[in-house]
Amino acid sequence: MRAVTENIFTQMWLYDIDRSDDTDPTLARMPPWKATALVIAGAIVAIPCLLAPGLFLGGTSEAPLVAPALGFGLAIVSFPLLAHLAGVPPGVLFIRLPTHNTGRWVLVGVGLVGTVVVTVGLLGSGSYVVRVDLPGHVLFALSVGLLVGLWTGTVEEILLRGYLLSVVGHRWHWPGAVALSAILFGLLHHGAATDLMGKLAYMVVTTLAGAFFGLVTIRTGNVWNAVALHGTWNAAFHPSVIRLEDVCDAADALLGYAPPPDHVLLGGSVTAPTESPIVAVLFGIAGVVALHHWYGPGSDS
Repeated sequence: MRAVTENIFTQMWLYDIDRSDDTDPTLARMPPWKATALVIAGAIVAIPCLLAPGLFLGGTSEAPLVAPALGFGLAIVSFPLLAHLAGVPPGVLFIRLPTHNTGRWVLVGVGLVGTVVVTVGLLGSGSYVVRVDLPGHVLFALSVGLLVGLWTGTVEEILLRGYLLSVVGHRWHWPGAVALSAILFGLLHHGAATDLMGKLAYMVVTTLAGAFFGLVTIRTGNVWNAVALHGTWNAAFHPSVIRLEDVCDAADALLGYAPPPDHVLLGGSVTAPTESPIVAVLFGIAGVVALHHWYGPGSDS
């Protein structure tokens, strides 16, 4: 079975190179203070990438298409420029050009989203509402979801997996780098929910997702594959595209799901998809499969 799975993955070209046991001399010999400063500088660069669209354009509510495009543009220019100024060779920080494999990871992201949608539909007792009666609304909703997903996914992944994961992994320890980037990813999302249980659920799910994104980045050597996963997820679950919320809110999305009150599949009263136990299990399984397939007994790593 493992040989069959390996053959499928190889044929799909889902990974390019293995960097898990490789350390770049530039970062490996970098003084700890400089390595730490590089990560902090990356975090500082991320701030305008996230805040500038809101400060200058009023955010996605005022400029739903231009604002995320501005944030994305700032990210793809600022982060590589910082690495160049710091004297880090191209590619060391996993910040490379997207490849044909990046598109295949988009398909993996679509598969993850589809798994959630189908699982909720099969196990839940609520109902889906499809709203595609206005072509203009469909195009606008998909465009906004895509741009916002690409913007947030790019900034967060380049910071946490492009900078933090790369620097900590090359300079200190790869497993620790995956764990640290995943935990910080979870902590950064604590404000996405309103109540305590929602915050805890959101942090658990995003930590598991962050670990999976980290494994993908290390294995493929390209942060854009993690951006593809993360961006696809964010784009699909943008409120205008797929919304697993109460009936009033869900009706505004292209695909809305109206769960019954306190439905356990969606976290009880916590009804955002990223806070769902279903999603926690999904990313947990994805991480375990990646670990076993890429780094378990009998693997080539």
